[in-house]
Amino acid sequence: AMELWERLSEDASVYPNVKTHNIMISGLSKCGRVDDCLKIWERMKENEREKDLFTYSSMIHGLCGVGSVDKAESVFNELVESKVFIDVVTYNTMLDGFCRCGEIKKSLELWRVMEQKSSVNTVSYNILIKGLLEYGKIDEATMIWKLMPAKGYTADNITYGVYIHGLCVNGYVNKALEVMKEVESRGKH
Repeated sequence: AMELWERLSEDASVYPNVKTHNIMISGLSKCGRVDDCLKIWERMKENEREKDLFTYSSMIHGLCGVGSVDKAESVFNELVESKVFIDVVTYNTMLDGFCRCGEIKKSLELWRVMEQKSSVNTVSYNILIKGLLEYGKIDEATMIWKLMPAKGYTADNITYGVYIHGLCVNGYVNKALEVMKEVESRGKH
């Protein structure tokens, strides 16, 4: 695929459009070939090629997936500056990247932006609660947990599983048992 891409990129009569770039970036990202994605990304910038939400989102996802959260954050910041509409999936991808590498402060800063933009969903809560619990931030995770219903969101099975598991791992077994009883009383299994 890269050989064909190089020939296509070098042909002056046919230059890849944003959809072609997106397909390559997404495909290479899914294969873990982030360095190749970055080459395409840089070439797009050099040639002032249009980027859309999918272009940015694919790059952010790929970079976060290999732990290059700093580079993903740089791409995310470019996205913000571009004025392209940012959907909840892209916000969640960046939030997950921050959470996975322990960037709790950045996670919470992004969370505030997401809330201001009304770009939060149950998946967002799951990501943040899990990230906070993985880094021992029990009080913060519990606060977010309690905010869910107040903000109109319903915990799903994943939310309960993440919260209960995180409480147990952090030594809050009695609290986890209380949450389990709450689940049982509501009929969610």
